[in-house]
Amino acid sequence: MSALLARLIPGFNWLTIGVGVVAGALLAALPVYTMGRIDGKALSELKPLKQVIQDIRDRNTDDAETQRLSDFDVCVRDFGRVPECDALK
Repeated sequence: MSALLARLIPGFNWLTIGVGVVAGALLAALPVYTMGRIDGKALSELKPLKQVIQDIRDRNTDDAETQRLSDFDVCVRDFGRVPECDALK
C-alpha cells in the first residue's frame, strides 16, 4: 500500500504525514481551548458576584433584625459576653 502511495505522491513519507496530522490537530484545537478558557473565566467572575449579592441580601435581613435588638444585645451578639457590654444594660 505504501509503495503505491509513494508512486502516486512524490515525497510520500509516513513521518511527514504524522507530523502534518499532529500539527493540524493542534491548530484545530487552539480555538476550542481558547473559547473554553474564556467561558471558564466568565463563570469564575460570576461566582463572586453571586456571593456579593447574597451578602447584600443577608445584610438587609440582618439590619432589620439588628434594629429590633437593644444595644446590649447587639454587643453580646457581635462580641460575646464581655464586661464592656454590661455598661450598655
